[in-house]
Amino acid sequence: GARSEHVAKIFWPLHLCQPISESGYLVGWDLGGGEIVVASKASFANAMQVSEYLADFHRQSSASLEPNVTETSGSFRSRSQANQQQMPPTIVGYMSREGEGLCEPDARDACKHWIDAFTARTQIAFRAILSMGAEISERVIVILYEESATEPWHYYMASPINLDLTALASRGHSNVTDPSTRTCLQHTLDYVNTAGQVYMYLQGSSQAAAKRSLRAAVWTTIASETNRQAFERSQASANALFAWA
Repeated sequence: GARSEHVAKIFWPLHLCQPISESGYLVGWDLGGGEIVVASKASFANAMQVSEYLADFHRQSSASLEPNVTETSGSFRSRSQANQQQMPPTIVGYMSREGEGLCEPDARDACKHWIDAFTARTQIAFRAILSMGAEISERVIVILYEESATEPWHYYMASPINLDLTALASRGHSNVTDPSTRTCLQHTLDYVNTAGQVYMYLQGSSQAAAKRSLRAAVWTTIASETNRQAFERSQASANALFAWA
């Protein structure tokens, strides 16, 4: 029979299909079997800080209870339950502006798979996709998806949602796709659906980090101004003392 070709799949969010103003780490999930879901780009911190933010997200996501419902293999389960069963997001690559591309080598070396992407004028390109430090030989398919960060009831399903509960038990086998294929696809889509939450969490973390940097800069300015004023007062006192003497 014909030999099957192994294909690597990268699920890529649409918001990263435009030029970027800052380089940063790509975060998402390496699902194994050649599938990587990219959720967002973190450009506000180093690799250790990004990993800490992602660990915090996973803890909060696992503890939250959302009333959203999905259908998997003919049964209903909550999206929060799906989130609790997921792996935590990690760094999966680096995205830089054209002419840049520097990142911490330890972060790259710690990843089984690594995506090296950059913006070239108005396009996104891949310098390399590595597996254990070597460039992969498989054909790569990039699957674009739109994150549902602002629409919590919008998510991807491997099969249509049937709101008629009585139909689930009476549905004929001829209308049901292969369960193993559907389960594998829905497993991947569960991560795609969570990507919007990661994006929003990192956006909030980025804004918080910017506020902390601004606050630190303001306090540094105030401290410098206070020191300058204190120095001027001491100089004035010294001048008055010497003038009196």
